[in-house]
Amino acid sequence: MPKLIKLFSLLFAIAIPGHAALAQGPTTAAPLKHYKVDFVLKEADATGRVINSRTYSTIVATKNTNQPNQIRSGNRIPFKSGTDDKGNTEIQYVDIGVNIDCHNIQEIDQNLAMSVKAEVSSIPGGPGSTSELGPVIHQFQWNSDVVVAPGVPTTIFSSDDTASKTRTQVEVIATPIK
Repeated sequence: MPKLIKLFSLLFAIAIPGHAALAQGPTTAAPLKHYKVDFVLKEADATGRVINSRTYSTIVATKNTNQPNQIRSGNRIPFKSGTDDKGNTEIQYVDIGVNIDCHNIQEIDQNLAMSVKAEVSSIPGGPGSTSELGPVIHQFQWNSDVVVAPGVPTTIFSSDDTASKTRTQVEVIATPIK
């Protein structure tokens, strides 16, 4: 019998704190915060001087979801892919431009954290930019989790061009929306 009393006492001691937590109600999630996020795509020459810059912007909310915010900007380029049995030309299309996805957006220690995937493609001009098979496509792809301080321009991706002495980089500026 004393063992049974000790067992019930132990169970009672464990159950009371859990019951008290339930009585307080569920914890409320942090309120959503919104940011304007500018992705600045820069091309720099061998000396580091920016020779081309383009900005792509979106509004994001701090929420932990895999549903990405998406930016798509570019063109569909046709190219001859062959001929069919009757001698007709077959055409295919390729998307060229900028694709940026960001998701899992959270505020951590007053910084903005997010997963970013960026793809940049183009058809370079000049000799060797096309072949008998179709256009030569110049492409950069990056994918990473990043943390940026609000209002501070932060380079999150950077790559040298394999075909020239230029460098392509992606900079992020996150501005809180009040």
